[in-house]
Amino acid sequence: MSSPPAEGCKIALDDFGAGFGSFYYLKYLPIDFLKIDGEFIRNLPASRTDQIMLEAIVTMVHGLGQQAIAEHVADADTVNIPRRLSVDHGQGYHFGRPAPASDLLQ
Repeated sequence: MSSPPAEGCKIALDDFGAGFGSFYYLKYLPIDFLKIDGEFIRNLPASRTDQIMLEAIVTMVHGLGQQAIAEHVADADTVNIPRRLSVDHGQGYHFGRPAPASDLLQ
């Protein structure tokens, strides 16, 4: 895994697999987390193709010493597949909806 900057922050590459999120960035950027675009996550329970692609991405990410984050995890059915494929983190409505920071701090 790449070393965090002296300030202690870590870097995530967002929307991997969509548009500008390419393999080129994985090779040259010192990232800590790879956020897998929701296009690969939304239909996981019904799409064997998405499951195969997610498994390949996670294997590659872990091989590079990085952690994988699944975006757009919306329900319990969708949570189980990334968990089974060793995705490190999830993000989406299943875990919580967006809220003002003041609400979260109470």
